[in-house]
Amino acid sequence: MSTPRVQAIVVDDNTFRQLVALEIPKAVRLQYPVSLVTIERTGPNVESLAAPVRRVVRAADLVGVVDSGAVVRVLLMNADLKGAQSVIDRLLGELGDAIAVRVGVAGFPATVETAEELIAQADAAAGLGSR
Repeated sequence: MSTPRVQAIVVDDNTFRQLVALEIPKAVRLQYPVSLVTIERTGPNVESLAAPVRRVVRAADLVGVVDSGAVVRVLLMNADLKGAQSVIDRLLGELGDAIAVRVGVAGFPATVETAEELIAQADAAAGLGSR
């Protein structure tokens, strides 16, 4: 009998922002990269993306649900932009062609210097602007 796969934790937007703010100083101290992916489900069916996202990210990563769940953010610990692209590719494969999404990514320290910039840049790249 196999052990069930442990999945990433899903939190609300406020908690997600707080945890991102705590993670950046830790990443500086321990010298590892952090990436953030913002995903927005578009089209008429805007069910939550949290479940499919949890299936493709690691248990160490964090999923934040924004508003109704049509937008989720993923904080990828110890992942550079190449690692973030790998997660995006797996997610797009999981969702298939029937579900339209917009995706944005940002990386610390590659493209930003603060937690606020990390979220804002990934959101802007996904076409959301600042929320």
